[in-house]
Amino acid sequence: MLNYFHFLDKNRQDTIINRWRVRAAQVLTILALIASLAGHKLIGANASSISRDAQAVPARSTTYYLADRVLKKTDFAVLANWGVNTAIVDFDVNGSASAWRAAFESARAANVNIVIWPSDWNNPRPNCGWEAPYPVSANGDIAKVKRLLDTASQYSNFIGIVNAHESFWTCDMSFDEMAGLKDKLKAYALSKGRAIKVWNYIDNLYDKSMLPDNQIERIMDVAVTWQHCAGNVEGTCNTSSKSSALNMILSDRKRIDASKAQVELVFLMQTFTTRGYSTKFTLDELQKYSCQFLDTSALDGFAFYTWDAGWWPDLHSWKELQPAIPYIYNNCVNSPSASAPRVTSIVRAGPNPTSAASVKFTVTFSKPVKDVDAADFQLTTGSGLANAAVSGVSGSGSVYTVTVKTGAGSGLLRLDVPPGATIADLQDNPLAGLPFTGGQPYTIVATAAFTSIPTQDGYALEASETSGAGGRMNNASATLRLGDDAARRQYRSVLSFVTGANLPDNAVVAKVTLRIKWQGVNGGGDPVRIFQGILADIKKGVFKTAALELADFQAAPDKTLGPFNLSPSGGWYALNLTAAKAFVNKLDAPSGLTQIRLRFKLDDNNNKIANFLSLFSGNADANSRPQLIVQYYVP
Repeated sequence: MLNYFHFLDKNRQDTIINRWRVRAAQVLTILALIASLAGHKLIGANASSISRDAQAVPARSTTYYLADRVLKKTDFAVLANWGVNTAIVDFDVNGSASAWRAAFESARAANVNIVIWPSDWNNPRPNCGWEAPYPVSANGDIAKVKRLLDTASQYSNFIGIVNAHESFWTCDMSFDEMAGLKDKLKAYALSKGRAIKVWNYIDNLYDKSMLPDNQIERIMDVAVTWQHCAGNVEGTCNTSSKSSALNMILSDRKRIDASKAQVELVFLMQTFTTRGYSTKFTLDELQKYSCQFLDTSALDGFAFYTWDAGWWPDLHSWKELQPAIPYIYNNCVNSPSASAPRVTSIVRAGPNPTSAASVKFTVTFSKPVKDVDAADFQLTTGSGLANAAVSGVSGSGSVYTVTVKTGAGSGLLRLDVPPGATIADLQDNPLAGLPFTGGQPYTIVATAAFTSIPTQDGYALEASETSGAGGRMNNASATLRLGDDAARRQYRSVLSFVTGANLPDNAVVAKVTLRIKWQGVNGGGDPVRIFQGILADIKKGVFKTAALELADFQAAPDKTLGPFNLSPSGGWYALNLTAAKAFVNKLDAPSGLTQIRLRFKLDDNNNKIANFLSLFSGNADANSRPQLIVQYYVP
């Protein structure tokens, strides 16, 4: 929940504060925008330039901070001295234009920009977690906000406005309504001479499955997210935990980038929690975690704001936390390390797993860099992989492609950037945040191909239509059978592969494919379609004994996959059995075998006509025998 600020006359302030005390879900907040991570000047020092470019997506170099409960005009100057250059300010659409002008002028005098949090305290939107001034509408209604926009648009330090808050759980808005609000707010401000951005307090993006990728940019220019990680009340701030706020930030950034949405990401660091002052941050924690989050290069903005339990232990009142604002500005924002380039990601540029002799990685930096060569990278490999090496680097600006020879053997292959890398930005700032070891690894696999053993494979025919037991078998034929005979008895076939002798005991199986060759059809049609697909029963070891026997017809498998409704390609059916990879036998003893039984989903088609598919068996020509292809690596 958000905290709000009204810059109004004293009587109006008193009225609103009394109402706030009743509303336990709302607490005063102002967000403060800090100068560029790249060491740029404060936005407020050149507000007109920033406002003209307000629709352009900047490099990730803008950081937002909280300065809570600004009750005096002179507080803007205090914030500016701490490095603050923008505040998100609550304006009541029923307020006076003179009070609004006073707020903008005071902020402008301190070189502080303003993003408007609009509210309607007289007649707010019903069933909404904030005093939204937007009536329920299919395509967005900004009528109540126009008078405020008329005034705000006169000021060069007006750079944005909020269109939605918690729209998926406390203030329901459709995509069309949020998109309509965004478009109308921007168009109206532009008609008054201001180019602004629309901010949406969407909460985390990575877990919003109800939000399609193609709607992200449609409903906002700036996505605002937050987490109550102070005191580990909701999640944790500990960056080593998978449930940390940091990993949520990275997941949100990953989703925005993957969707190609031109949307900025702002994270709100909650100084207190819903459980009160006892679970607030200490000063050291606030500084430590804030700097760690800023170090990711994943954010376009960063902010503090207080908790939302309905009373006032805010950052402005708790003096012991105030030093965090200038500390983080001086040490984590406006510092040489903050302006230095960083590795933002290393991702695979090819299929995985792979047995290719070489692979490519895409390396992305936070800004354009130079002097990137093979010596700036190192490889981390599993014990089963040898002689892998970086063989080439290409690219320019902030994106490079690194080619790596995979060497011999199998295992995991990861590209890292070590502390000794000599990469720098165009101003000769060296690469920061090293070592970088968080890239996507490749799984380099070895391939083992096994053929079915002629003396152990074959087909079995059911004893009677409903017996479910073998009655006759053939292990000498060059073909296998799947289907039924004229007496509506089912054919099943068993394959046997010696996998244990050739797979390392510690192999990690990555992919399993069974290839069987079409020989012919008895009875016409396509039996695979007629009998509703092929089922594959997998057994680690043997169904009964190594040799084919009648009991193999009904013996229990370890896992069944299918039905596979597929057609042959080049005469071969290919069944992906990777889901049963745990049952590929890697041990020599007792049998070293992996056996697979094939059958159709339907046991017969009840037409009293023999109808079966013939496949080549292990007794066929060597080039036609069934093959079990196992891709694996040694960790």
